[in-house]
Order: sequence, then structure tokens, then C-alpha cells
Amino acid sequence: MSTEPPLEGLLPAGAATGIGSLPHRDPADAIGLIARTCPALPFWPQLPRRDPEEGMIAQGLRGLAAATGWSAFREALDIGIFTEAVALKGQVTGPWTLSRAAPAEGGPLPLVARLAAQARAQARALRGLPTLLLVDEPSLGALPAAARPAAVEAIRCVFEAIRAEGATPGLHCCASMDPTLLPELGPAVFSFDAGPGLEDLLAHPALRAWVDGGGWLCAGLIPTAGPVPPPDALLARWSACAGPPLGAQGLVAAACGLGLRPVPDAERRMDAAAGLSAAIRNLSGPI
Repeated sequence: MSTEPPLEGLLPAGAATGIGSLPHRDPADAIGLIARTCPALPFWPQLPRRDPEEGMIAQGLRGLAAATGWSAFREALDIGIFTEAVALKGQVTGPWTLSRAAPAEGGPLPLVARLAAQARAQARALRGLPTLLLVDEPSLGALPAAARPAAVEAIRCVFEAIRAEGATPGLHCCASMDPTLLPELGPAVFSFDAGPGLEDLLAHPALRAWVDGGGWLCAGLIPTAGPVPPPDALLARWSACAGPPLGAQGLVAAACGLGLRPVPDAERRMDAAAGLSAAIRNLSGPI
């Protein structure tokens, strides 16, 4: 069950946002795409093609000092580019995933202080609007039972740091994660790739109980590769799974991994996420 106060009025239900990475080399081009396709919930982009130091692991280890996507996003906020923004979205590398990529760091718990400080700094910098910070944990799809207590404790500590700054904590996992982690971790938002396992995920009792308790979903319904289904087909698939209304308790995005796609293809998929958000808005009213 989510432990957050109701998110209505804090997050723009049905809005499109992004998971993190984009393939652009020029931060201004990435910011322009975000302003066009995610006007209500813009996010700061990771730009790993510009520099490997802008990938999630490097940023988790060394912070955002060299993150041009982060600095460009803050500049765009300062000069008023995101005129339609209702809330803002950021991300921080998760302690379990970072510990798997950097085993010399000694596991997830020794990384908590560093990652919590990064999360607090983001939340403070984005304080002008309600802020959603996703803890990026793709490696939760491979979590051994023996490592689960330490991973859960570490992630919860990062969530607590986010809450302490008045921001909303969320969890992103693009892998097939055990849904029973949701009540243990207590994120306000769960972001996931809505691939072939969508039906089983939405039917899982732990996820349904977490949603019934107020948890929001950020559904990566736009695939990273292959054909892009039209919005009505995506909405029909979601409705057939009996998922919560995306216009009331959810957000939409392209699946993660756009940073590895050609720029025109990534932009087409971001446009598709914007189109899906518009279709949701037509059904449920304006954001």
C-alpha cells in the first residue's frame, strides 16, 4: 500500500512523461522534445550518447555535476520554457542496481548516503512545482531472496530522503519485478514497461492491493522497438486488463531505452506517448 497522501492535485493524471534517457547529443534538442511531448510533466534527460558519464550508473557514482541534461533542464525552468508544467519529474539511480553494477562499493546499504544526498539535492532544486523522483531500479528483476532485506532497506531510505524534501517518491523497474515488493517498499508511483507481461502484472493481488491503497502507475505503453500501436489500441489493451483509469490514477510514457534508439525513432515514440496522453485527456477531461 502506498503511504503517500492523495496524489490528485500534485501529479497531472494521464500526463505523458519520460523514463530518463534520450539519444540526443545536443541538450537543447532534448529539452525541446520534452517541452513538446511532456508539457504537463516534463523530466530532465540523461544523454548517454553525448557522454557515457551521463548514463545512470556514472551519475549514481559521481553525481550530476557533468550532467548536461540536468543543467539544461534547470536552465529551461529558469527561463520559462515549460509553461504548461503542472509537476516535474526527475530520477536517481537505485542503490540495489548501482551495487550490482559497482560491486566494489560493498552492496546497497553503503550507497544510501550518496544516493539520498543526490535525491535531496534534486528535490530542492525542483521545489518550485510538485516533484516526482523515480528511483531507477532495473536490477530488481534479479533480486535474490538473501539480498532482499538489504535492498528493501536501502531503497526505503532513499524514498524517505525524497519525502523529507517534500517530493513524491516513485520506483521504476523495467524488468519483471516481484509485485510483492511494492507494499514492502511503499513508493507512491510504480513505473514499469508495459510489455508482454502486462496482463499478469495488473492481475497480481499485491499490485491490485497497492493500487487500491492509492498507488499510481506510470505505464511504459509505447514500445521501445517495433511498430507503435495507435492510442485507441493501447487504451483498449489497458482496459481489457482491468487496470486503473490512466486518467485518474496513472501516467504514461514510452518504455525505457530510448537513449539507444536513433533520434528520429525516439522522437516518434515520444510523440506517440503525447498522443496517448491526449487520447486519455479526451476521455477523462483536461489535465
